[in-house]
Amino acid sequence: MRKILVAVTAMVVFVACTKSDDKYYRFEDAVGVWQGKYSNSVGANPTQDWLMVLKSDSTMLIYNAITDTANASRKGRGRFSTYDNSVVIVFQWGNDGGYFANGEITPSKDRITGVWGVGNQNRGDFVIDKR
Repeated sequence: MRKILVAVTAMVVFVACTKSDDKYYRFEDAVGVWQGKYSNSVGANPTQDWLMVLKSDSTMLIYNAITDTANASRKGRGRFSTYDNSVVIVFQWGNDGGYFANGEITPSKDRITGVWGVGNQNRGDFVIDKR
C-alpha cells in the first residue's frame, strides 16, 4: 500500500510540475511571412491588405500590399518581440514613426489577431495568417 501511495504521489508531482508549451507562442513561431487585413478603426471589419515579414533577428518589414510589395504605396520597417502567446511590433511607415501592433496568436500558431495604432492610441484591428 505504501508503494502505491508513493507512486501516486510521484505521478501527481510530475504531472503538476510539467508545463505544456503547446499553448505558448515561441519566438520561432513568429518568424516568417504573415498576410492579412487591417481596419482603420477599432471594431471595424479589417479590409485593407497587410503583409508582414518577421525575421529571425527580430526585425520586420511591413507592406500594405500582399502580392506586389515592390509597388506597395506604404512600406515600413521595425522590430518585434514575443511573450507567451503575444506578439508586440513597433514600426514606422516610411518617415512616419510611432506605430505599433499588438496581437495574440491562435493555439494553432497560424493566425495573429489584435490592434494597431500610433503613439498610445488604438487606430484599428488586424488579422494576419502565416503563409
